[in-house]
Formats: sequence, C-alpha cells, structure tokens
Amino acid sequence: MIFSSDRLRQFFAAYFHQDWRSEYCSYSEAVADYSSCGELEDRKLALLEIEKLIFLSEQGSLQEKDLYQNFGCYYMPSKSGVSVTEWLINIKTEMSQILESREKS
Repeated sequence: MIFSSDRLRQFFAAYFHQDWRSEYCSYSEAVADYSSCGELEDRKLALLEIEKLIFLSEQGSLQEKDLYQNFGCYYMPSKSGVSVTEWLINIKTEMSQILESREKS
C-alpha cells in the first residue's frame, strides 16, 4: 500500500497535471520551478517523502500507475525510457541541488 501524502499529491498534481507539458519543456523544469519557490522547509519535507517513494519503488511496491492513481501525476517515466525508481532518483537529485543552493543564499 502506498503511503498517503498531501504534500506529494500537491506536487505531482500541480506540476505534473494533465497539461503539464504546455507549461514546462521537461520534467526537470517542473522540478526546478517547484523547488525554487515555496517554503524551504516544506520543500525539504517533500524531498524526504520522495525518498520514501524511491524506497517503495525499489521494493516493487510502487508502480507507474500508482503515480497517477495516488498522486494525480500524468508523467509516465516509461515513455522517457526510465523506470519509476530512476525518475524519482533524478527528481531527488535535482531537488536536493536546488534546495541546497537556496539554503546557502
């Protein structure tokens, strides 16, 4: 069972909604937009929850369809040739870098 997270639901549904490609050229751009705004502490908590999703994905408990069903995410990693785990790790890496930069400034 996937854990419930309003924070991640807001992230995925707001930044990877059905028409997200009309706002962003890439998933990285959406992640950068999310990570660059909002409360830093809230973004750090989201990052921790993404780590939970990575763990669930590595264990086989999180599938691509779960991203849509549980979080309203319309991005499909398989269409970009990556697994859910790889995509979430990329999000974590990119988000971490931006949050570290925000902390230093």
